[in-house]
Amino acid sequence: MAAEEDGHWVLLFHVPGPDLQNLRYDVMHLSLASISAVILHDAPAYAPETEAPTLLELERRVARLEEQLVRHIGLPISLEAAWQDLADLPGIRHRLANALDDLESIFEEMARDTLALAALRSQLKHVRIGVGTEAGARMKGDAFRIVLAKGFENLDRASMKRSLESGL
Repeated sequence: MAAEEDGHWVLLFHVPGPDLQNLRYDVMHLSLASISAVILHDAPAYAPETEAPTLLELERRVARLEEQLVRHIGLPISLEAAWQDLADLPGIRHRLANALDDLESIFEEMARDTLALAALRSQLKHVRIGVGTEAGARMKGDAFRIVLAKGFENLDRASMKRSLESGL
């Protein structure tokens, strides 16, 4: 909010532009008298971030998930994260924590399906998590590769599971 010289208040909105990888710094200027409502989409994305998990916390979670994978699948699956890319990016560390939660629930669910479990046992040996410009997930050889985006894009659980199942 800002006050104009005549004493009226205005609301300023950031208009990022159509490409979130190349943000523009345009601003929309609205008189408060002309506003009856404001809709904010994806509001949690604008909330102040909680403190990012430390690398040590994330390494512990990765180790726990590897142990759980042995329980769910019955075979060891190595889980590797690109730690060097995570060190200075708190937002990415949040996304990694969320991805680990999603992976845990995906593998639990797939382990209850006999066909999915057989496919996991025969085809999956590694899960590799890295950082890139665009979020994504896919099977490549015997590895499930997850890319966490540096921008605002998030990888959701449903698309991660769909990518894993389609690659098996």
